[in-house]
Amino acid sequence: MKVQLKVATVRSASAVLLAAALLTPSQALAQRPSGPPPGGGAAAGPTGGAGNADDLAETLEIYMIAKMKRDLSLTRDQEEKLVPLVQDLSEARRERRRARFLDMTRLRPLAEDPASSEDEIRRVLSHLENGEKIFRTREAGTLDQVRAVLGPRQQAQFIFFQERFRKEMQQKLRQFRDGAAQDRPLRGPRRQGAPPLTDDE
Repeated sequence: MKVQLKVATVRSASAVLLAAALLTPSQALAQRPSGPPPGGGAAAGPTGGAGNADDLAETLEIYMIAKMKRDLSLTRDQEEKLVPLVQDLSEARRERRRARFLDMTRLRPLAEDPASSEDEIRRVLSHLENGEKIFRTREAGTLDQVRAVLGPRQQAQFIFFQERFRKEMQQKLRQFRDGAAQDRPLRGPRRQGAPPLTDDE
């Protein structure tokens, strides 16, 4: 019984990590549960668990691409052109999600502390906004390339495919959160803050 429970928990946790990889940055941030992760341990830092999460994200990416090829009835030529673009879009979203999380982690204590430096707040805000602009430009460029590969009907199908897939992943995430909330132990160690911005960032 304990073994079955452990396997089920691992599968559920995998679904959460995979779902987060495909959500847009704002959706991923909105869906992130507050408080410590299930198990009461400290949350992973900027690089903690990144390898496992990326491996899981790649697994989901394969699953998503297989569904997309079927739902959009892609030709072999379209598939060869579209798959690298979708992979680049997924990677851009993952990178943006990580960067935004760090910026928000830096910004929260600054916003809540009356004694914090307004110059530092302005610096973090600027970094957050510039990162968002860079990501949106990259995302728009990649989506333009995707649309160029697809016919008009496929472009419409692609829009609805993305929406269905995100809803499917969000549903899995909510199911995991609901189950984890019932089994969550007392709060564990406080999560560590993000490192401050450096001059190179």
